[in-house]
Amino acid sequence: MKRHTTPFVSLPAPVKLVGLRPGEKLHEVMCPLDDSHLTLEFESSFVIRPSIAFFDGSVDYSVSGDGQHGHATPDGFEYRSDSNRHFLSVTEIAQLNSAVTNEIT
Repeated sequence: MKRHTTPFVSLPAPVKLVGLRPGEKLHEVMCPLDDSHLTLEFESSFVIRPSIAFFDGSVDYSVSGDGQHGHATPDGFEYRSDSNRHFLSVTEIAQLNSAVTNEIT
């Protein structure tokens, strides 16, 4: 087993490369193609509106909690991890982890 220090762990940690396991996913579909007619795009997120009305149906999913206005995605839109427009760098992941850690402590 090889010794390796990851960017997120301060102490060396053993790493064993095992490759892909049977059934393991490489990528995830977050906004499926068949829901494109229900999907709204915001500045940094997507919302898939429910296909059925809950309660009285008065919820406006096109406006976020902080007032952002989303717009409908084009027909045939699909958001998948392998076609993401922005991948986080190691530094960005470390900053997010640090922010979460600071919120917890």
